[in-house]
Amino acid sequence: MPLKRKSSKGASSSTAVNYDASRFYNERAEEQYGKIFNRSIIKERGFDLSHPDTQIEHILEARQWEEFGRQPQDAVISLVREFYANLKVRHDRLVVFVRGKEVAFDARTINTVYGFPEIMHDEYEEYKNGNVDYDNILHTICTQGAEWRMRDNVHLSLAKSDLREMAKYWYSFITARIKPTEHTTTVIKERAILIFCIMTGKTIDLGRLLQNSIYDYACGNSPSGLLHPSLITVLCQHVGVTWAPNEEVLKPKNPIVIAQAFMGARNDQGAARRARREFNQRAAERRDQAQAQEQPQQHRRSRMTMLEEEMHQQRQDMNAFMYRTDTFMNFMMDFTSVLAEQFPSASTSSRPYPPHPQWPPAYPPPEFQPPHHDDDDEDDGNDH
Repeated sequence: MPLKRKSSKGASSSTAVNYDASRFYNERAEEQYGKIFNRSIIKERGFDLSHPDTQIEHILEARQWEEFGRQPQDAVISLVREFYANLKVRHDRLVVFVRGKEVAFDARTINTVYGFPEIMHDEYEEYKNGNVDYDNILHTICTQGAEWRMRDNVHLSLAKSDLREMAKYWYSFITARIKPTEHTTTVIKERAILIFCIMTGKTIDLGRLLQNSIYDYACGNSPSGLLHPSLITVLCQHVGVTWAPNEEVLKPKNPIVIAQAFMGARNDQGAARRARREFNQRAAERRDQAQAQEQPQQHRRSRMTMLEEEMHQQRQDMNAFMYRTDTFMNFMMDFTSVLAEQFPSASTSSRPYPPHPQWPPAYPPPEFQPPHHDDDDEDDGNDH
């Protein structure tokens, strides 16, 4: 039943609140709790890994998803409802107020809690937003004869019955743990791409996928059931949120049981190991390619750093030179002032040397008389 409002006993009218401040961010959050109270909660489920040496187990191990891939723990229903009620009224941060604690659900926190690796290059996100090869996806995850459901030349979905057995296992896991949904008869394009990326070994930032799934649900107006109850309970438990022993819990669905055909120990003892080895080799090749692309960039960054350091040194040298010049000029001014005080009679008009002539001189000078040359007389004298 919806939560009843509480108020502190003896509280004055100025400090009384109309909502349970120990469980909700504000009054609107408590109202949201009442709105989502009757919504269903989509149960989570994981793989049954009791049988050793399965191909799926080796893929989980190679991706470091072992903990998340197992059957999840029970979820505390009231915690999940309070989490979403508070998140819906304040979703400007990736942190939610739950029973006096701040519960973070960002990718870094989820990666830390479940031990996911840090993904520097998310190939799934790049592939999803790039040029998707829909024919390759169809041939990889579906049986022969399957076709995309399309509308106006846009790929929409696939039929679940057309998936290969391995793809069906991953689809069951995705719809319960990564991208939950209550409608599983059709495989929409986004989930088909995710299945393809898992089966072909592309890197996936799982923490960011889960973060976006929670955030998008809280920001939207979807009437579907509440998502990720076990994940939210684990995140609350991680920061010390407590609950009463008698609070209602939600058990996960039955685990995904893997058929014997996909158990390496019973079918092909080396198949799972080969799949894991190939996955690790592809991951190593991608790392080498990323490093090869990074080296020229690092060289350019190093060169730019050197140039910046040289320019900084030049600026420092110039500043030092200007400082020395200013110091010298100040010294000369002070020295000149001292001389003027000590020798007040020594003015600039009385110098020990004659004054400079006017410059530039008047032209022609008034006293200047050009010499007279009587060329005619000289010529006449020479004639005589």
